[in-house]
Amino acid sequence: MQITIFYFSGTGNTWWCAQEMQKQFTKAHVDCIIVSIEQIIPERVKSLSLASDIIGIGYPVYGSDLPQPMKNFIDHTLPDNPEGKTRFFTFCTQLIFSGDGAHVYREELQKKQWNINWSVHLHMPSNICVTAMPLPYTNDPKKISKRLVKTEKKIGKFTQAISTGRSYQQGNSKASKRLGLLQRSPYRRYFPRLRNDVTIDYDACIGCNLCIRICPSGNLFADGVRIGTRGTCMLCVRCYNFCPTQAIIYMGKNTKKRGAFPTKVRQKISPLNKLYKLSNLQNKSYFNILIEQAIINLVDNALKYCDQNDAVSVRCRKKYNSVVISVNDKVFRLSIVKPIA
Repeated sequence: MQITIFYFSGTGNTWWCAQEMQKQFTKAHVDCIIVSIEQIIPERVKSLSLASDIIGIGYPVYGSDLPQPMKNFIDHTLPDNPEGKTRFFTFCTQLIFSGDGAHVYREELQKKQWNINWSVHLHMPSNICVTAMPLPYTNDPKKISKRLVKTEKKIGKFTQAISTGRSYQQGNSKASKRLGLLQRSPYRRYFPRLRNDVTIDYDACIGCNLCIRICPSGNLFADGVRIGTRGTCMLCVRCYNFCPTQAIIYMGKNTKKRGAFPTKVRQKISPLNKLYKLSNLQNKSYFNILIEQAIINLVDNALKYCDQNDAVSVRCRKKYNSVVISVNDKVFRLSIVKPIA
């Protein structure tokens, strides 16, 4: 049996669940591949779909609704399933409840002949550290670990049901749909207004452009020496959670009051560390980040303004209790002095 899971993860919760599912299927001697929809081309999606006996999709729910990247994936990339031959399951990650979160896109899936054979709602730690939102939030690693243990057990039961062909459905009742609509109706109504509420604290921003690289909707872009927004935010709060200097502001708030997801937990449950080397960045002190970015800026400017055949040299030497880093070319020479810790 071959299982392929396509997932979208904003800050790491859904990726963590997909990883756990892969582990559980492997224990049951079932081949399982997990793939981020941000890292795959349509041709590969089609080939995996044809080669798999079971296809699964996973996503976080925002206001009891699918995130926009998963909607786009289902509408434009996921191929049709002729005669419903390939079995299908969905799982969604949520904070408290989503009603019909795992079935919210059922009608669109059925148009492509994908029938949901199994579905599950998985409770995960809140990644919504936005202080403007009155939602329960904790960055206590012990409390987060307790939640992950409970979710891991539920994933074990879910994957066992799929492996043995037993029924496992959540979110497919009329009551679940009504609960989902309680959140989804106002969410869809106000969603367009919320897409342009990200701003930047330029006093805190160090110009590392990490937020631009990890934004799944292309909302952030380099506007000269500053970062601009296009109004296409999809509310995944990825930039808000991962900014190393807490320079992202959402609805006039930043993470400094509540504190973002703790680094150790974030490194454990997020695939972004591997993609963008976040763990290296977040383990550095704020001062070290500033020094690194200053050196990058100096070298970049030296290369930009010197002649094509001119050499640019970077030198480092110890002076008393400090390290002096110099960037030299024919036009100018600039140095940074960093105290030795």
